[in-house]
Amino acid sequence: MDDGRNFRSIYYEKVGCRSVEEKKSLEILLKENPVFKAKLLQFLKLFSVPSVHRGLLYNLALDVYPIYMESKEFVMQQKKDTYEDLTRALEVMRYIDDRTPKCRVFYAMYLLETKKLNSSVNLYRDSVFSLLAEVILEGLEVDPVESYFITKSFYRFSEDISNEVPKLKQQTCFYLEKEEEEIYRHLSSRNIIDKLPFDFWYPSIFSSILDRLALIRIFDKVASGSISIVVFVFVVICSYTRFQLKNPKIDTEEVIKIIESYAVEDDSQKSEVIINKSIDLWQKYCMKK
Repeated sequence: MDDGRNFRSIYYEKVGCRSVEEKKSLEILLKENPVFKAKLLQFLKLFSVPSVHRGLLYNLALDVYPIYMESKEFVMQQKKDTYEDLTRALEVMRYIDDRTPKCRVFYAMYLLETKKLNSSVNLYRDSVFSLLAEVILEGLEVDPVESYFITKSFYRFSEDISNEVPKLKQQTCFYLEKEEEEIYRHLSSRNIIDKLPFDFWYPSIFSSILDRLALIRIFDKVASGSISIVVFVFVVICSYTRFQLKNPKIDTEEVIKIIESYAVEDDSQKSEVIINKSIDLWQKYCMKK
């Protein structure tokens, strides 16, 4: 088949039961020993992930668990020891206490682990790391140790996105022009696109804007290595705010406000719509053989 799936998968999709076949396939993959990571990453890329399996899938695909499951207990004990050493040190240094939000704790742990923690750090300032941690903590049913190490994996993806921002901006212009030519021409004519904070929106995977429980489905695609999906999230938000963006007197600050306020975190319905359309658009352009 052109999309790499068998006839039965196509049949299930047409009759609305596609997830039945996918779930069976995923359960088989998760039981393999050693773990075949390439297949797990391919599943994340091609299919919707059942929420009940997402935590285990992330742990295996992102190297939190070892590929040989007989080593899992030893490896996770090492990670647990690291986790406890970091939190204990932060408590002694009075950077955190029982009231510190977990996402801020994770951020402090990462800074300490990477030797970047100092007295000038403000843990309550929204950082990309803490924003990603919020999505992981809300979107996955895993323990805190696993959540921390999964967040670290996504932060590495975030750094990859940061390095690719110039290329992703070019893709943004290309796909925005294809999907919303009038908006693209209007924003370009006012030199607005080059001034938008893609260097924050993209590495944070819009986690300061979209509902976290809905956003985890975009994280699925990023975890597979498909970091360009962030481009389509932006294009879709522009599409749904087209009438506001067409304001002839609009400036950069107004565009930022429109983008960042369209689907605020507590509006899960708008976020779901944006994410569904973003995945559809990404598949339309990036899943062609």
